[in-house]
Amino acid sequence: MRLGDMLIKNGLINQEQLEQALEIQKKSKERLGSILVSEGFIEEDKMLITLQDQLGVMAINLDEWPEIEPDILKLIPAKIAKKNKVIPIEKLADTLTVAMLDPTDEKLKEDLEFITHLSISPAISTKRSIAAAIEKYYQSATEQLMEQTEGFDDTIREIESEEDIEGFDEQLEDQISGKDKPMVKLVNQIVQGGITMGASDIHIEPFEKFVKLRYRVDGDLKTERTFKKNLITGIVARIKIISHLDISEKRVPQDGKARVKYGNRKIDLRVATVPCVHGEKVVIRILDKGGGKVTLDMLGLEPEQLEHFKAAIEQPWGMILITGPTGSGKTYTLSTSLELLNSDKVNIMTAEDPVEFDIEGLNQVETKPDIGYTFATALKAFLRADPNIIMIGEIRDLGTGDIAIKAAQTGHLVFATLHTNSAPDTIARLENMGIEPFNIASSLIMVVAQRMVKKICSKCKVVDESITDDVKRQLGIPEDKLAETNLYKGTGCPKCRNTGYKGRTAVFEILCVDEVIRKQINEKASVDVIKKTARAQGMHTLRESAVIKALKGLTTVEEVFKNTMADA
Repeated sequence: MRLGDMLIKNGLINQEQLEQALEIQKKSKERLGSILVSEGFIEEDKMLITLQDQLGVMAINLDEWPEIEPDILKLIPAKIAKKNKVIPIEKLADTLTVAMLDPTDEKLKEDLEFITHLSISPAISTKRSIAAAIEKYYQSATEQLMEQTEGFDDTIREIESEEDIEGFDEQLEDQISGKDKPMVKLVNQIVQGGITMGASDIHIEPFEKFVKLRYRVDGDLKTERTFKKNLITGIVARIKIISHLDISEKRVPQDGKARVKYGNRKIDLRVATVPCVHGEKVVIRILDKGGGKVTLDMLGLEPEQLEHFKAAIEQPWGMILITGPTGSGKTYTLSTSLELLNSDKVNIMTAEDPVEFDIEGLNQVETKPDIGYTFATALKAFLRADPNIIMIGEIRDLGTGDIAIKAAQTGHLVFATLHTNSAPDTIARLENMGIEPFNIASSLIMVVAQRMVKKICSKCKVVDESITDDVKRQLGIPEDKLAETNLYKGTGCPKCRNTGYKGRTAVFEILCVDEVIRKQINEKASVDVIKKTARAQGMHTLRESAVIKALKGLTTVEEVFKNTMADA
């Protein structure tokens, strides 16, 4: 029986209403049921029940249907759902139930089966109901983005390195390209938030039900906010575009770079993606020197240490080693030193993995171990390129160490890093690599060990009354000075985000290799002997340097104990 006849038979409409609807249908070409509902001749629920009886398929009121899962919605792209007025609502095994206007449309059913690779079970719903559901589910990402961007100050005006993303899902493409799009705005503001906070890293982490945004500020990670889970795909895609990564590859880790213009300065970003259980995690390293030229005086060296350091880097040849764990500021110290030495009169070449600070005037090389372009390979090439100063990202093995030593012995100033606990330990580390002591002694000028400590917020700094005399004794404060010695802490305020700390500074242990130390290296003296000699000559250990900072009110006792070892 035809729909109109069924409705009249069941007393749901009259003949006059049917004729009016049929006249409208001749002009609009709409479905009769939709016209009858829109004209107010019949309630939507009663129309659905009649259609269910007529066609023998399930009728769905989408307003009362449970929340549709994001994974279900992904099976039919937004573009196809909007064009065909369909929406997926449920998946059981290999069958997908789809609400549609005309469940008898076999061509549409075949197309959906081709797209989803599933068997399609059609359900019927009204035009209004389907349109409302499409608006709710497929437009919600943009609406959520607009909500998520509220509260961020959108001050990053340009992100360089745009790339074509043609061929990807239209809705995703619409969100992640174009300066005025919500996803572009959101990613810009995530980066901007990290820069304004002084963060060193941004962590974007997908979990089962949400995405977590964390900033590493002054060495500590802190959750800033969370996003809805369905935003992770767009966030990661946008970040991949600006950092020249493969947007379609989600199975393996990737590394890339980007650059943002923030105010009057350019800031480099180093991007790493890691596939996790619930999506791709992204870590963005912010490489920013604060928008101005950094000098050695700003590194945190004590006056005597600064004098020794300047004298060492002005030598025409020899090797200077900067040591410390990851995150101790070694790269910062190296780049600042190289900027000071940078001039038209010298050829400076660096081998790094990866290049962190892009410095104009330096010939910087990024090693690629996967194709055999290692530190050692780069060093050999450098020696044929007439360098005055060479910087090696890290001495990791005997091969690299040998070439670095030879470069220092043949008239080049060589900078390099190592991972050791103290300056004297570095000499033993080189010997353990297999480098002969006489080669170490003849080339090494200075070893600098460093650590980072948090600085007390100047706005809320007060005397720490909780520090006992026993603690002061552990810091090496003389007995007769205990009562008059004050140590400080931050109480927490808006300026420091209630942490009590604002910014970081470095503490240094500088071993100057003079004739006495050189002789001890040649004689294979122990680390303890070399350390004792260096301290007798005025070397401050890491603990002593940190205590000096604490006594000046720059850092706390907690930071001293946390980041340095007690001296034997």
